[in-house]
Amino acid sequence: MPVVEMKVPVIGESINEVTLSQWLKPDGSYVKLDEPICEFESDKATLEFPAEAEGKLIHVAKEGDDLEIGALVARIDTSVKGDQISGSTSKKEEKAEAKAEAEAEAEVSPPQPPLEGGGIPEQTSFECGEKGVCVASGGEDLAGKGCGSGFCERDW
Repeated sequence: MPVVEMKVPVIGESINEVTLSQWLKPDGSYVKLDEPICEFESDKATLEFPAEAEGKLIHVAKEGDDLEIGALVARIDTSVKGDQISGSTSKKEEKAEAKAEAEAEAEVSPPQPPLEGGGIPEQTSFECGEKGVCVASGGEDLAGKGCGSGFCERDW
């Protein structure tokens, strides 16, 4: 099994140690070349650490560990292909997917009736159910004439 060892890189002349602040990819997930796998913090900077190969990520260090330059952080099993592993998305990708799903499932509020005096309430749906039916006129059948409000199907 070909394995690439991921070690803490030289960050700067005066930096001898970093803290593994967080893993960006879960243990056992598939990573691509140059994909950020974790974040390091030093007294001077925070930086992402990219994968040096494609394959299955195997965590060696834990979040919060203080690591010297050259210390082993993780291993990547390059014999494993992406389609052999489930759960190969990062935390950021998982959050974005969950947010998109939540937005897609959110219900749209039903249209509100028009206000007295011809005003149109906020959040009114501007879709007419049938040709010639105007939302602004309270659903009055205008026989396809439109009322000029800009909200009738004929006016689109």
